[in-house]
Amino acid sequence: MRGFHPVADGSCRRFRGPFAFAEGTDAETLRSGPGHYPGTDLPGQGGTVGIAGHRTTYQAPFRKNEQLRRGDEIVVSMPYGDFVYLVGRQAVVSPTDAHVLDSGRRERLVLTACHPLYSDAQRLIVFAGLDRIEESSLDSRNRTSPTTAASEMAMTASQ
Repeated sequence: MRGFHPVADGSCRRFRGPFAFAEGTDAETLRSGPGHYPGTDLPGQGGTVGIAGHRTTYQAPFRKNEQLRRGDEIVVSMPYGDFVYLVGRQAVVSPTDAHVLDSGRRERLVLTACHPLYSDAQRLIVFAGLDRIEESSLDSRNRTSPTTAASEMAMTASQ
């Protein structure tokens, strides 16, 4: 068992509390918490940051995603900065609609979760655009860059 190795912390006032996410969206990772989609960017790399999580099982970290409203802040804390995203819109798509994770013209956060509650028939997608970057609230001794963090995550995921 690989275990859950958080790569970032997240927070949003509409969520029950802060959440951490690990690299990967396999069943084992998502049983422990939200997971970062391999192949999507990390905060600060300029593209789409994709994160999947459950709404009804395994701690239900994204249970309240449907309650997110335009302008709500979602903060993703990395060792190299706190990335503040503003919710723009939501969509409900088929589980096979992977295009929602495509990179756009600017950095954005995309949260995915099963929809409706207690079903995996569709996916609820929350799109949030990068608003600003603040100094990291994480331990300053562990500062790194997005590129270094991506390399470290890839190594951890392959172990």
